[in-house]
Amino acid sequence: MKRKAVFTLLTLLALTGSGISQMRLTPERVTPEGRHALNSQTDVLGEEVLAQGEPSFDKVAEYFPPMLRTRVPISVKDHPDEFIVGYDGTILIKDEELDFRVGDPPNPYGVDGEFHRSLLDGYLPVPQVRWSFDNLFYEETAFAYSKQFSPDEPLEAFVRIRVRNPSSTSRDARVTVYLAPSSRPGINPSQSAAVKAHSFADFYFRIPFKIEPAKLADVVDAATFDRRLAEVRQYWHSYLDSGTQIQTPEPFINNAWRAWEAYNAMSVDKVKGRYEIHDGSGFYEEEFGYSAALYCHALSLLGHHEDAEKYIESMLEEQKPNGQYISVFGTPDNGALLFAIGQEYRLSHNDAWFRRVLPKALRAMEWVRTSRATTRVLDNGQKTLGFGLLPPGPAYCDFQTQVVSYYSDAYNWFGVHEMAIAMSDAGLVKESAEWRTEADQYHQDLLNSMQSALYQDHGVTVLPIEPLTHRIEKQGAEFYYALVAPQILETEFFNATDPHYRWLTDYMEQRGGLLLGVDRVWDGIDHAYTYGYGLEQLRHGNVDRFLLTFYSSLAYGMTRDTYSAVEVTRITEGYNEGTLPHTYSNTQQLRMLRMMLLKEEANELWLAPGAPRAWLDTHDGFSIRNAPTNYGTISYRVLPEPEAGTVRVSIDAPTGNAIKPSRVTLRLASNEGSLQSATLNGKNAEIDGDSVVFDGSLFHDKLEIVAHYQQ
Repeated sequence: MKRKAVFTLLTLLALTGSGISQMRLTPERVTPEGRHALNSQTDVLGEEVLAQGEPSFDKVAEYFPPMLRTRVPISVKDHPDEFIVGYDGTILIKDEELDFRVGDPPNPYGVDGEFHRSLLDGYLPVPQVRWSFDNLFYEETAFAYSKQFSPDEPLEAFVRIRVRNPSSTSRDARVTVYLAPSSRPGINPSQSAAVKAHSFADFYFRIPFKIEPAKLADVVDAATFDRRLAEVRQYWHSYLDSGTQIQTPEPFINNAWRAWEAYNAMSVDKVKGRYEIHDGSGFYEEEFGYSAALYCHALSLLGHHEDAEKYIESMLEEQKPNGQYISVFGTPDNGALLFAIGQEYRLSHNDAWFRRVLPKALRAMEWVRTSRATTRVLDNGQKTLGFGLLPPGPAYCDFQTQVVSYYSDAYNWFGVHEMAIAMSDAGLVKESAEWRTEADQYHQDLLNSMQSALYQDHGVTVLPIEPLTHRIEKQGAEFYYALVAPQILETEFFNATDPHYRWLTDYMEQRGGLLLGVDRVWDGIDHAYTYGYGLEQLRHGNVDRFLLTFYSSLAYGMTRDTYSAVEVTRITEGYNEGTLPHTYSNTQQLRMLRMMLLKEEANELWLAPGAPRAWLDTHDGFSIRNAPTNYGTISYRVLPEPEAGTVRVSIDAPTGNAIKPSRVTLRLASNEGSLQSATLNGKNAEIDGDSVVFDGSLFHDKLEIVAHYQQ
């Protein structure tokens, strides 16, 4: 939960005991059920949803209001600048604000009722804001453009204000541009027109990112605006139509994942030839290493390999002389980057790129090994809690205290482990064996420490995040514990049959760490940090709990009209922070959606492990195309035939891929009944519960599966 400087100061004050201010606020418009949820140690509302059967968006979205304020960036991919379109159509340019005031004289508010927002074509970063005032209807459409969409060319915004007159008589309309704060000379630029009865008039503006105070905005003609809009539309469609494509029976999901990709693309800033992955547009203008690395992983998962590789190489330019990579966030950065490197290779098999970055990756791995070696020392013949772990270091961006943290160690183990597998896939057998041994020893040292650090809290077994201080647990489960514990879980440190993941989840679940299945931060939620918790539920077959996290994230972690993900929302009242769209939140939502449809687990491949049963009630079904996996790029489509009690699945598996999964599991849970039989390319296939399973040696070329259900 990275916050602005004020919040960070308040957090530090809270940690050190100073009481001049507090972050926990008292909700003022909370409903009785919201109060009940906030006062409960367990996730009472989440359990209420689960008791109704499979969670859905509608079931979770009915509890609390949607987010009240949105921000939509408009820019081009990798550009260092971006305009922000506010919830009311205001254009934000760094610390300045451009307002379009309507009426004559210009009205400072000029709205009757509510603003309504959408994105062009459902998901493009071309926001459209609609409102009414004085019996006229207004629509603002805004987008950004640079010459040839280059991040090196100046950025400019184009805005169209369309005024509709529903009456039977002509009306005068005026739009005036204001800048605040400003002491600029001259008059405010303005356009006016007579709007005929039952017709409309358009006003067009061009706004340079570097505002010229003397004129603020240029007037452009309709042809110029339309030409630029067509170019921008084609540009973003070209990007978003490349890579992995996901189609579900829920249109808002189909729009949302594309919007997340676009928002993240605009949060990357090319600065002096280097690509910096910032954690937001217009805020968090720094590269938080952990978050940046996970964004690269999301790009790899979704087939944007060129971007993932160039961004990773830019991150490696910041590597310290001792081999460690750390950027703003903390010690987990190093492991997260190693994980991203290993995954990019395993998902792309780009040998030339992997061998180019391998020397720097090995230096980062060697930093882990040599650092751990300094703590593998007995104290009076006994292993300490820190035996074999990294020495104290900063573990989290909001507090840079030097600590021993299982979060730091889990991620650095994860990175070394992933790189060892990648080296094996690349044919580096000797090097892989050496680093597998190191990763296995690291895992055992970390597990031993965890087992020794466990303690009891009123009957709940708790794994402390920082074993030498218990600092995070002293704040309660509904604060940083609920944020950091899932970050340990997302490393998959515990295998899918290991119940010890509950060392972390029990404290969250029984001490107020969850609200509607997402991480709770006092009276708010920080949904993106729940990814590891949701992933762990998926891995252990608790699909409904995974879906509760997934749908609550969509209902309360992003704006429901523009899909702009935020870092923190005061969920009971809909008051969201201004940290949106948030790169890390978009990243985790993209990764969760992908794991819902496609998951590598150990040496296995899981297809549709988190797909809702409701999706098989439709004729539309769902599909994923051009999806990279550790076993090659695949596509599949699930086509239900509800009336016949049948589901047909077409799979395009890799051809001639040397690396194959040991087993493939296709989950086909349906409300139509229990899965009775299935065929694979016309031959009987094995059924395991609600899944069709088959040996990985069969996973090649085209596969046709027909599943039959009995009600």
